[in-house]
Amino acid sequence: MNNLDTDAFEQQVRECLLHLFDYLFLQDHPLVHACVPEAKGDASRIQAFRQLVTDSIESLNPGKEVTPDSRKTRLYQILQMRYLSQQQIQHILHRLNLSERQFYRDHAKAVQTLSTILAEQIKAPLELSQPSTISLQSEVERVHQQGEPQQINGVAFLQKTMHAIQGLIDRHQAHIDVTAINPRLDLSTDLTVLRQAIIWIMSQLITQSPAHSRFLVTLTLTATHYQFIIEQDDALVMRTQLAQTDTLDTLVTALGGRVLQDEDGITLEVPLDQQSILIIDDNPDAVALFRRYLTGYPYQVLAAHDGTQALELATNAQPRLIVLDVMLPKQDGWEVLQLLKNRRATQHIPVLICSVLDAADLAMSIGADGFLKKPPGESVFLDALARHLNPDPQAM
Repeated sequence: MNNLDTDAFEQQVRECLLHLFDYLFLQDHPLVHACVPEAKGDASRIQAFRQLVTDSIESLNPGKEVTPDSRKTRLYQILQMRYLSQQQIQHILHRLNLSERQFYRDHAKAVQTLSTILAEQIKAPLELSQPSTISLQSEVERVHQQGEPQQINGVAFLQKTMHAIQGLIDRHQAHIDVTAINPRLDLSTDLTVLRQAIIWIMSQLITQSPAHSRFLVTLTLTATHYQFIIEQDDALVMRTQLAQTDTLDTLVTALGGRVLQDEDGITLEVPLDQQSILIIDDNPDAVALFRRYLTGYPYQVLAAHDGTQALELATNAQPRLIVLDVMLPKQDGWEVLQLLKNRRATQHIPVLICSVLDAADLAMSIGADGFLKKPPGESVFLDALARHLNPDPQAM
């Protein structure tokens, strides 16, 4: 491997080490699939990958051949303590009598050495560094498009969610109680993404907290939101702060929610009624622009890049609003507009034409509910959204 490929490979090794006991993270990670390509099923693949990493780390143990304070021994101990035993860095510094500077220098060398061992297990490690269209954002979007909101008892939902990380809970000897202000409280949001957000938060708190930590997860309800309140220890004082990461931000943004932290606990807040907006545009930059505009609002953004996909999504997801580009492949936006307005299942959905063409009059004359010059500014887009989602009854 050249330097760029080596750096990319080592970065993926670091990612998997940090999430070695996070089933959901490892499930679709390319390094896991490359190291264990023949496994049948995700559970078997992840188990085999963890065993491979464990064996590779153990292969670095010099045993009694070298002195206990040698660098070879330190490299092995750092990997073993940090990732197999899941010990905190400050504890490792104390145990090995290291400064932070020395720890990070030795840690980098240890990961580099482990990466070399793992690379030998893979015939074509260069494939790991190739660009991929698979991302957390694309997976979340796929779940949104394929899944449907469900209704489920709140306590049962939390119990099932905690069961998914029971192995991690047992490993850290943690204890988790779940409760709801009303046992019959129903949830009607995207449960798959919500479950991943809660699992991610709890897995981070469990691995960063001392053994035998106790947590209370309470589901409450306000006039506009569900709130999942997480408190720690018998005194119910949150001792561990949750780091904001791209993973957490993506999951929470997809839910239209937010995470609040203070000394009393961590709260995941999710809107009661999150509805979808469908963007029909083959330009990913345009979709990203609208997604950014809607960050923090209780809307789930669906995206379609052609007419066929758009009609399927509009029919199945029943979005509150459709934003439609004109210059699409195969079928242009005018044809898609006609199909949407001529189908009973979709004719009631407001459609805003968004185009670089100066065609507002044409758009309105053939059935569009509004027109936006592409690309619209944020305030212009949000104003149009408000007009069509919350129309003034006196203007009708």
